[in-house]
Amino acid sequence: MPNDAAIAQVICPFFHRFTKSGKEIVCEGFAKNMEAGTLFPDHCALEVWTGKLCNTFQYGACPVAKAAERLH
Repeated sequence: MPNDAAIAQVICPFFHRFTKSGKEIVCEGFAKNMEAGTLFPDHCALEVWTGKLCNTFQYGACPVAKAAERLH
């Protein structure tokens, strides 16, 4: 499971939390009062994704962030 330091690195405003499995990111969903989970095959894949998108100002390239942004 990602620790508090991993959470502190997240820049994306649509990020909600990591799950206990360490393989899933939960973000703002595609409708009001909804959340969307993205499940990765392993923790390594999650770290690559967050390192490229969630933890950078490139988060807008994420399909979940793009959808959530349309709601605002």
